[in-house]
Amino acid sequence: VITGSASEVTAALVTTDSKVSAGTALVTINDDAGTSLTTSTLSNIGSATSGTVTVSNAIAITGSASEVTAVLVTTDSKVSANTATVTINDDAGTALTATALSDIGSATTGTVTVTNAVAITGTAAECHDALAEADSKVVVSGAIVTISDADNSSINATVLSAIGGATSGTVTISNAVAIEGLVDQVTGALVTDGTKVVASSSATVEITDTPTISKLNSIANATNAVITATLAAATLTSLGDL
Repeated sequence: VITGSASEVTAALVTTDSKVSAGTALVTINDDAGTSLTTSTLSNIGSATSGTVTVSNAIAITGSASEVTAVLVTTDSKVSANTATVTINDDAGTALTATALSDIGSATTGTVTVTNAVAITGTAAECHDALAEADSKVVVSGAIVTISDADNSSINATVLSAIGGATSGTVTISNAVAIEGLVDQVTGALVTDGTKVVASSSATVEITDTPTISKLNSIANATNAVITATLAAATLTSLGDL
């Protein structure tokens, strides 16, 4: 078992003039919590041995999504840094898959922050994992999100509002999906500022309880999607308000 700071382990396993061959060694990196380490330093150490490389404290890792993936996810180069804080610094507009982000989020209990307005693409489930699921989410601010489920895919409204609430950027559903939920859930997904998403005009919406005319109109005004709902008997006298 090799133990030392990242710089000491680099000298032992990576640096040409001082390295030794320890292809199966177990390694513990013991830099203090908060120490900033580069992604290349960590992935180079991870690549130098088939043994487990463990980072014992909550270090700070910064790099692009692909660089952080090499450090925390990729089998041949990853290290175990279960409490590290991570900053993903890809430029605004960089295309990232939702699964790449959730894989990073799943690799540490520390906060993973995406600093710029990247463009995230994935299914509703994948985007939910990346942006809203406690054990795998990353923190974004102005990220733009495209939800790519195929036509006729059924998506619960609560999944959509959770995604919409995770970013101030626009969340767009690109295909003719089928959105379903209670009227308040659908309102959260399609109407409420701060949680709403933009549905394709070819999407369908099924409201599974009995909305008031006022709430139904709010949803209808927010989307061109076809809406199906069952009205309560007490609201039938107000049909002229639709």
